[in-house]
Amino acid sequence: MSSWDEAKVVEEVPAGYVELTENGFGAMVGWLAGMRNVVRLPDSPGLHTTRITGPDGARYERERSQEEQDVVDDDIDEYLRDCGLPHRPRGFQWFARLPEGVGADDFWPMIIGTTEGVGPHPSETAQAVRELLAARYQL
Repeated sequence: MSSWDEAKVVEEVPAGYVELTENGFGAMVGWLAGMRNVVRLPDSPGLHTTRITGPDGARYERERSQEEQDVVDDDIDEYLRDCGLPHRPRGFQWFARLPEGVGADDFWPMIIGTTEGVGPHPSETAQAVRELLAARYQL
C-alpha cells in the first residue's frame, strides 16, 4: 500500500508537472496517479487569496486565514474518504507528472472527460479515473 508521504517534497516544481486542484477531486487524481508521479511543495494559507463580496456589493481580496484553509482541507479529506482513499497530509501544494503525450492544457479535460456518464458518488468517479490513470501511467 502506498502512502502520501512517499511523494517527494520539492523546493521548485519540475518541468512537466501540472498543479492538482485544491479540492477533493484534485487530491483523488493525485492519489490515483501514484506517488512516483506526484511531488509536493510546502504551502501556507498566506499564499492563497480569498475573494469576498461585502453586503454593499464591494469586492476585495485578502490572504486566506488558517481557519479557512482548515475548511478546505476538511472538505478534501471528506471527499477522499468517500472515495475510499486515505486523507492527504496538510501544508502542501501538490503536482502530478504529465503522462507521456499529454500536454498541460489537455490534462484536466482528459481527466474530466473520463468521468462523464459516471455515477454521482465519488467512489464511482474514482474508479473511472483509476482506470484512465493506470493506463496513462502504466501502473
